[in-house]
Amino acid sequence: KMSYSASVAFKQIRKKDVFEFINKFTDIIGDKKYQSKIIDDSYVFSPFFNFGYNIKNRENYEKFRKWTELWVIQCLTYEFSYVDEIGCLICGLSEWETNKPLLELFDKVIYFQNSCDQDYPLTEWQRIKNFKRIYKKIDKMNNCNFFNKFYLSDRAEMWDSFAKDPNYYKRSEVYDLIWDIMEPYIFGDKGKFYLSAVSSFSDTYNLVNQVIRKYYDTHEEDFEKLFNKEKNDE
Repeated sequence: KMSYSASVAFKQIRKKDVFEFINKFTDIIGDKKYQSKIIDDSYVFSPFFNFGYNIKNRENYEKFRKWTELWVIQCLTYEFSYVDEIGCLICGLSEWETNKPLLELFDKVIYFQNSCDQDYPLTEWQRIKNFKRIYKKIDKMNNCNFFNKFYLSDRAEMWDSFAKDPNYYKRSEVYDLIWDIMEPYIFGDKGKFYLSAVSSFSDTYNLVNQVIRKYYDTHEEDFEKLFNKEKNDE
């Protein structure tokens, strides 16, 4: 199985209330100061910042500017899905400080991954009602019934390990059951829609300039001189 990681924000909400929630979300991401802060916190990942040293002429400059424009749009585009099975709206959001105004709209952020053990504490799931039902069902199973249900086919190889720490296997199974629900929504197209914070060419243009200015400031070069030269060349 390929490795994966995804930071996902959950909002328990009825479908009919999603539009109202999205309006609140849009009010935050539509604020130009907020957009500028996102770019300010992320510009080191932009194509211009990483490959600007390759710019030798105007043609190079235009190419990297276009790539950075696409990066800005992607950076300020939010991916949502509505998960019917658990009655939740989900959005790909990381728990970094700039996202705090958005995260406050949600009930819980959960980080899914398969790069290390997945025996998340059962309390990790309790804020989401339908996840709580899953872990409570597993938690109350006696160890023999649990083992026979989930590991019987591997009985000879697994029993000794299971007997040493049955709760490890229970916690891991809870993760697997929840991941089976979430995977088609996170990495597939199920229930998916997108929301962009950038609504005009001028907004995108200014945010791209913000990235380029950061690059030239960092490299102690004169962005304003370059910017004015562009104006004169047009």
